[in-house]
This record gives sequence, C-alpha cells and structure tokens, in this order.
Amino acid sequence: MENGLYISQLLPFDDMRRVCAETGAGIELIEFAVADNLDHLEQSMRKVRRELKGFDIMPELTVHGPFLDLNPASWDSYVYEGTARRFEQAYGAALALGAKKIVLHTGFYPHANFLQGWPERMASFFSGFLENRTEMQVVMENLFDPFPEPLLEVYERVNNPCFKLCLDIGHAHCYSRVPVTEWAEKLLPALGHVHIHDNGGFDPMKDHPDEHLALGRGTLPLDALFAVLRRGSGLSYVIECNTIQDVMRSYEYFQGAMK
Repeated sequence: MENGLYISQLLPFDDMRRVCAETGAGIELIEFAVADNLDHLEQSMRKVRRELKGFDIMPELTVHGPFLDLNPASWDSYVYEGTARRFEQAYGAALALGAKKIVLHTGFYPHANFLQGWPERMASFFSGFLENRTEMQVVMENLFDPFPEPLLEVYERVNNPCFKLCLDIGHAHCYSRVPVTEWAEKLLPALGHVHIHDNGGFDPMKDHPDEHLALGRGTLPLDALFAVLRRGSGLSYVIECNTIQDVMRSYEYFQGAMK
C-alpha cells in the first residue's frame, strides 16, 4: 500500500473497528508478538479471524512479530534456534491471514550485546530466514538500538528485495542520542515501514520513556522528520498509540504532514 496507514492493535477490537471505519486504515496485529499466543497458535488464529469478521470492510493487515527474550544474533544456539522458531510461527500466521508485512525486532540490547560482528550475524540470520520466503516483506525494527548504521549494514548485507527496515521514530527519539532526523536520513533508502508515536525524548533518569503519545504531545521534531520521510518511496506507516484519542490526534497530524 503506497504511503498506506495502519493502526496498531493496542486498542480493543471494538475500538479498532470504530477507528478503522473512520480512517480507512489497516491494522497491525500484535496478537503474535506475545509468546503465550504463539504457544496456543490455533486458538489465537481463531480469535483473530473471529474479530476480523466484525469489520464492515476487511482491513489490510500487517503483523508485529514476537520480540521479548529473543535475539537473532545470539551466540547461544538454543536462543538462536528459539528465535528462528518464534519468527517462523509468526510468519506463518501472518501469511495465513494475508498480511502485507511482518515486523521483527533487532533484539539488540546495549550493555548486553556487542556491536562487533553483530551486523554479520544478523545478516546471516535473516538471509537464512528469508530463503525460499517471498510471500511478504519482512521489516526489521529498532528498539533499544543506539545507532542507525548497524541496521543499515544488516540491510545491505542481506540484499534481498523482501527485506527492509522499520524505523520506529519514538524508539529512536527516546533510546538513542542520535537525532531522529539523522536516523531517518540514513535509513531512508532502506525503509519499508515506519512506526509513529511521540514521547519526551532521551532521558536516562526515566524508567519508561517510551510513552507512545499522540504525535505532537511529545518532543519529536515532527515537521523536520516528516520532511525527510515524505521523500521515501513505498513506505507504510503505523500509528502506535494506546487510546482512541491519541490515535485520532495522530491520524489528523499524519494527514496534514503527508500533504
């Protein structure tokens, strides 16, 4: 979907139906980001399909894959294989639901992982994961990643048309000292997907800086940021907010920013 818009399933499905009816947006499912739901995958699939039947018009879908405790670059064979297994489960669910894209995190944690050799191991993982998989786009998302360059190196090493990057502007703003506009400039040629929400920015004294506020309620330099993102090609966007009010406020901002 060219410059398409999705709403993250951070709201109850009743609210999602209302928001999608008002905006025409698709949905980014988070059902399969939770390990317990993957442990009971058939039940989870039945639930999602049942909820989607309640929409007047079936929305387009993307899927957010699992990320907690997973690490595609792990040196531990059990963690590495477990990560691949969880990603495979989520990919299969996304494929069965007709999703356009699946979002997978880098799994990088500062002070726990080393950047030396990291791009090579990540590229090896995703190259293997994508072998014989051409049905949908896999996009790799930043979370605690401190710099954009390692993600760009992974993208260049994988060199697969089904592999792109997902820039989460909120994560970059609150977990990295690198300005979010610099993240966008450097990653723009590799981007396929963008998560949009706001927060108060980098603050090592905060326990929970990733607030998922409406666009304009935090300190993101939104005008400068969207000036960069508008130059992208084929990008899709996901509003990741926790209330209908913040979703709709972000939707209105997004509509103006993309003109």
